Amino acid sequence: MTLVLQLQEKFRITSLVLLVFSLFGILSLRFYIFYMVLVAVVGSFIIGLSNSTKFILRNTVILVFVGISLTYLGVGQRAGSEFKRFGSLEEMQRSRADLAKAGSGFGEDIDVSTTEGAVTVLPIGFVYLMFGPFPWQASNLRQLITMPEVLLWWAMMPFLFTGLIYTVKNRLRKAFPILIFSILLTLAYSIFQGNVGTAYRQRTQIQVFLFVLIGVGWTIKQEERENKKLIRGAAKMQLDDRIRVQS
Repeated sequence: MTLVLQLQEKFRITSLVLLVFSLFGILSLRFYIFYMVLVAVVGSFIIGLSNSTKFILRNTVILVFVGISLTYLGVGQRAGSEFKRFGSLEEMQRSRADLAKAGSGFGEDIDVSTTEGAVTVLPIGFVYLMFGPFPWQASNLRQLITMPEVLLWWAMMPFLFTGLIYTVKNRLRKAFPILIFSILLTLAYSIFQGNVGTAYRQRTQIQVFLFVLIGVGWTIKQEERENKKLIRGAAKMQLDDRIRVQS
């Protein structure tokens, strides 16, 4: 994501080469995340197209280079075999059912092997992914020691929403790769996850980007607080001046 942001600002061959190898590295570790990142990368350069011929040519060169490089690395062939093996809703249902049978599983009766079932599970899956584990579910010490972190995470939600709204209104083009990747990964895990413990651990893959938005929201709240202090200070000074004039 950092390399994408750098390439949006200025074309550097070093950043482009590192981007390709980073994508290949992700493919080697988490193939499903690779495709989400690829959508975010391609989409960010497409929406970055403008009326400037320079920017259009730059983004075209980047997309062509990334596409040819990944093809050379065998991404297309691997994509076909992996989607055939893991990409079906039936396979996702089998994996989710196994997770749901564990001690901290949830929604064991939910079936995501159909599109309707996958859509139905989204709300409950999203709640567990983003806010679990819940304090009333803690049944052992290992689960209990996560509670301070979970409560702190909940307390950050207002800053997240504030930062998200500001980013969409003012920095959407630059933030597009981060936003689209976070959304895609959140939706995928909301459908796939059937275990609170696994969802809690995999949430960190999304949190690392959401903390950026939380930082934005925190800064906005601090600025609003400072502005209120300045306004109160100015009002007090005006009141003091009026009192002195009247006296």
